[in-house]
Amino acid sequence: MLRLADKIIVTNPKNLKLNRTVLIPNGVDPLQFRPGKARQPGLVLSVGRLVKQKNYSGLIEAVGLSRLRRRIKLVLIGRGPEYNRLIKLAKRKKVSLKIVPSVAHRQLINWYQRAEIFALTSKIEGQPKVLLEAMSCACACLTTPFSGNLIKDGVSGLVETGEGRLTRQLDRLLTRPGLNRKLGQSARQVIIKGYNIRPLVEEEIKLLKQC
Repeated sequence: MLRLADKIIVTNPKNLKLNRTVLIPNGVDPLQFRPGKARQPGLVLSVGRLVKQKNYSGLIEAVGLSRLRRRIKLVLIGRGPEYNRLIKLAKRKKVSLKIVPSVAHRQLINWYQRAEIFALTSKIEGQPKVLLEAMSCACACLTTPFSGNLIKDGVSGLVETGEGRLTRQLDRLLTRPGLNRKLGQSARQVIIKGYNIRPLVEEEIKLLKQC
């Protein structure tokens, strides 16, 4: 099918090596996904299917090692086969974990607005929409260095790997509110400048008219 295509739209610049490819990244509407009034102290949020690829066990381990563990409330939004294992691990590590099976897409905005930290510790990712949405809501983000990650370490969020190092960065964000706000505001500007879905849709329509 690719052989027959006039143009191939890709969301990751690493895929521009292919012939006839055009980069149009995933986008989000910053008018809808916008900052709220107040963050809930200690609320660490992650969104996605409960599967091994998402490495939620690593996130729970990182929270369990935190010197601030008792004030952290970890919330995972999603369904999947890892549910029971994650619940048991959180109990063993004495981590306050709440798993919300699913919420309406518009209701996610409220969670992003309330979270003190958005964590995405996947082993493999493309360009996940949930990260764009959290960034657009000016949520301080802590991620692993997966392909397609928009976070620039120390500029629009923190990028780390390994439970011990994740724990240090987690504690850093929880104890430095000024840094937390700065990274969140910078992340939102990244979205507004390059990942606003409105001009991206217009660009895609223009491309389709040319074919």
